[in-house]
Amino acid sequence: AASFGTLFAKALGHIAGVQVRTIVSVGGSVAGRYGFSELLVLLLALDARVSLYREGETPLSAFLQSPRGKPFLLEKILVAPGASAGFQSLRAANNDFSLLSVCASSRESGWRVAVGARPQVAALGENAGAWLGLQPKPGDAAAARAGELAAQELRFGDDVRAGAAYRQAVCPVLVARAVMEA
Repeated sequence: AASFGTLFAKALGHIAGVQVRTIVSVGGSVAGRYGFSELLVLLLALDARVSLYREGETPLSAFLQSPRGKPFLLEKILVAPGASAGFQSLRAANNDFSLLSVCASSRESGWRVAVGARPQVAALGENAGAWLGLQPKPGDAAAARAGELAAQELRFGDDVRAGAAYRQAVCPVLVARAVMEA
């Protein structure tokens, strides 16, 4: 996490409070596939790999799409350094769960845009990443278009925090901001 500057602190500093942050584990957060997990948003955008019992390493994106249950996660999550990333979220109160969270990361191989708290588990906006292509620093228009593509591509749902339509309306703005921050 040190190679990503303040990215992890910015995204995870809002989690409930010190008491909760000291007992939560990275492996538990990933294995739980929680829709509200901002850690998953970061790790998914950063193209993390997870180590699974008897199956070895696999991309986090594949793990999140696999059926729950077996295989189970070992507490080993690998993130290659060298990405530039930005994180944005919208929440009703400072220590509340996000209504929507976004992480955009850029590497030499291209962009990855992850959106979480939809309220389903975090997912990649593949079309948004493809649109940004290999541009190291896209302009405002390209970032805005990536946001629109992510909002069109991903499914959003309702819960007690926000409705699907609201989340879909906010998504383009958060994606554009995360891309510009990266």
